[in-house]
Amino acid sequence: MLREDPTVTRKQIEDIVASLAGDGDFADEVRLARTGALFDHHGDAPLDADAVVLETFAEEYRIDLARNQTDRVHELAQQRAALVGLDIEPGSLNEKLIGRAILKECIRSFEASASQARERLACLYPELSTDVASTKDAPTASNEDAPAPSRTIMDLYDVFKGEKEDDCKPDTWDQNRKIVQRFAEFVGETSQVSMITRKAVRDWKQALAIWPRKAADVKEFKGLAFHEVIGANARLEKPKPAISKKTVNKYLAAVGPFAAWLLANEYIENDVMTGMYLAVDKNKKPVLPYTEAQIETIFKSALFSTCAGDGLEFQPGNIAIRDWRYWVPWIALYSGARLGEIAQLLTADVRQLHGRWVFHITEEGSEEEADLKSTKTGGSQRVVPIHSKLIKRGFLQYYAEVRARGERRLFPELKRDSRGFFGAASKFFNSYFKAIGVKVDKKLNFHSLRHSAADAFRRGGYRDEEFNVLLGHTEETTTGIYGIIQPGTLKQRVKMIEAVRYSGL
Repeated sequence: MLREDPTVTRKQIEDIVASLAGDGDFADEVRLARTGALFDHHGDAPLDADAVVLETFAEEYRIDLARNQTDRVHELAQQRAALVGLDIEPGSLNEKLIGRAILKECIRSFEASASQARERLACLYPELSTDVASTKDAPTASNEDAPAPSRTIMDLYDVFKGEKEDDCKPDTWDQNRKIVQRFAEFVGETSQVSMITRKAVRDWKQALAIWPRKAADVKEFKGLAFHEVIGANARLEKPKPAISKKTVNKYLAAVGPFAAWLLANEYIENDVMTGMYLAVDKNKKPVLPYTEAQIETIFKSALFSTCAGDGLEFQPGNIAIRDWRYWVPWIALYSGARLGEIAQLLTADVRQLHGRWVFHITEEGSEEEADLKSTKTGGSQRVVPIHSKLIKRGFLQYYAEVRARGERRLFPELKRDSRGFFGAASKFFNSYFKAIGVKVDKKLNFHSLRHSAADAFRRGGYRDEEFNVLLGHTEETTTGIYGIIQPGTLKQRVKMIEAVRYSGL
């Protein structure tokens, strides 16, 4: 069904939903339920019968929506589609999309009408409504062991986040919440948390196999729900390729800790994530190092000599650019640090230690700077000696000039984007490397410089477990995190850093 190409437009669905406004089709059902079997009574229905009936209908429709079942509104979908000139095939994805929209509108209408009914009851019988409310909310022996009231997925996700907020950085929470929101859309936007089942996770995983890459950046997908994005992608002249297995696992991993918390707190009854992750070849290297020939091409190109100026950095000229565009790649090449780690450095992170100049790569900073610094993991905090090649090229002079201007940041022009990343810098270098001919596919990018540094350590005779501390792949000691390490340890690190050499430079 997900691979079917829907033809109904968002505007047509909106027109169908608009045609339901003020609809009285359910009035007879409400009257029947009010006086019928919904209440076990003899004689008159209770005063809040209308509200109870409407709330019951809303819950039933919400369950249908969560299960992606639209049989209940099949005839209504056909009828309303015909009103806007659509002839939809029964059981088609078109009917499914229209049916889901109708279910959502019905839920909204039921809940609004139930709220109005309770407000009227409160006005007409204030004492009675207060007694009903207090009796309803008061714990009793009979309901003491009853399960917690059903809650929506996103309601409980926010509770989960509140309890676990210190476990992740704000950007991680923001990204994970967006992913969980997509999952909630898949099973039903107003879904109760009880709908998180192994089947729901399995079906979502299968749908993710055709979920388009960078969907959030495609203008045709703006404002579309999960199923609608997949349909819209299929209609594009050049559909976006699907996300990788690794990204599917990333999406599943955003739901995993939440599901574990739900299980521990007895909101769901089963472990829904075990066995759901896709097998990924961990030996496969999606990012490759630059060869020494490619490194020579990069660092002997116009930007690192003299170029034609801003926007023409790849063309030879007589302008010497010596800001972040020049220094960030050089630092990456001779330290193995990540782009984000270099971009966020403060002037205070460049210092002398036991007579040696070092980079102090850490998320530690003043209270004002706390939101400006981050490393990939706690083990990424580290002390890295500054390579003599950088010093010879004038890095310390650059550092002194920036500090003399009173700048807190080593590269003040670099700003984080809305996601907390240095996206503009990454795009600049990828474009530059393409322009000079060294970036030929996605396996080569700025991060390749880090891999090149790792290869240089190996050529220098060091094992991975020895130089990993300089790359931030192992846990730093507490003293190292705070930049206080023994002279002997620092001397060993200097020796390793100086072993990083490139034949063409």
